[in-house]
Amino acid sequence: RRYVQTTDQTFDVVILDLPEPSTGALNRFYTVEFFVEARAILNPDGVFSLGLPSAENYWSPELARRNGSVYWALREVFPQVLALPGEHNFFLASDRPLPSDPAVLAERMGERGVAPLWVTPAYIEYVLTTDRFTQVQAELEGMVGVRRNRDRWPICYYYDLVLWLSRFYPRLARQTQELPLEVVLMLVLVGLVALARWRRLAVGLVVAAVGLAEMALEVVILFAFQVGHGTLYGRVSLVVTAFMAGLVAGALAGRRLTRWARPALLGVLGGVIGLAGLLAVLPLNAPEVAYLLLALAAGGLAGMAFPLAVALVGGEEARAAGLLYAADLAGGCLGALATATLLVPLLGLGQTALAVALVGVVGLIAIL
Repeated sequence: RRYVQTTDQTFDVVILDLPEPSTGALNRFYTVEFFVEARAILNPDGVFSLGLPSAENYWSPELARRNGSVYWALREVFPQVLALPGEHNFFLASDRPLPSDPAVLAERMGERGVAPLWVTPAYIEYVLTTDRFTQVQAELEGMVGVRRNRDRWPICYYYDLVLWLSRFYPRLARQTQELPLEVVLMLVLVGLVALARWRRLAVGLVVAAVGLAEMALEVVILFAFQVGHGTLYGRVSLVVTAFMAGLVAGALAGRRLTRWARPALLGVLGGVIGLAGLLAVLPLNAPEVAYLLLALAAGGLAGMAFPLAVALVGGEEARAAGLLYAADLAGGCLGALATATLLVPLLGLGQTALAVALVGVVGLIAIL
């Protein structure tokens, strides 16, 4: 994707030959924003093509939704989009009308001396005149209400996950589709606020909230970085290194602030809220150093919280540290799993960051 963004060459044809958008890394090649970048390197009347696994005859609702999301993302960028039927749907997109008359295509192949072994005039006639050609186009056109796949709202890899579940765990897939995530989040937050008022659990809840927030923020930062700057493994490792360095620096600073544990912990939670709010509005193409600083800050806040919480609990330090460490691990596990699999694709990057800010608010309520 970095090549597409930076090249000064233009092409008659651009072919995207990648697996389906089953991960966050693959999903960024099937978004509206990537299609805009691909269109920019096409010559006038050039053609962009991609393929998605499909089904020859019956389309399940999950399959129609996944392929429909990509189709309508293409339609948002290219005036003309043609979908070819088969076990693998090929999408052709262009600024000019795409011919679907097999006689015209056969004539052009003859004029240019093209003699393919597989895509022969007879095969082209079969693909373009079978009933499935019009049925597939109608199926995709009927998915007009599906969410378009976007960089900041990578819904398609969630659709692909539900499609996989429908093949092996159909009951779970149906429950996942019916999940009103916004309602579930509000119920969880209300429950956490209620627990926050139970003083014996307050500090543990704060540590769990910070653990959840730190992992959620790290996932969002890494996801945004790879979309904005590509999967550049050396630089992604720098983001992780910045986060780990922040943990060390934060832990050292936290030990020096144990005398003022409560106000310092309030400051940590305020920092989590502010950092999440900043990440919610950060442009994806922000300078790389901005991502490094955000990772450093997120790690620093997470590192400070633990020694402050241990000091605030008091009593036998080893026992307190063990219980709080368990809360930190539980929160971090939930944050990593929920953010990557549900929050980012369903809420988008910005709203996921705001959800993290709400977790910080719950933590504030717990120790006020």
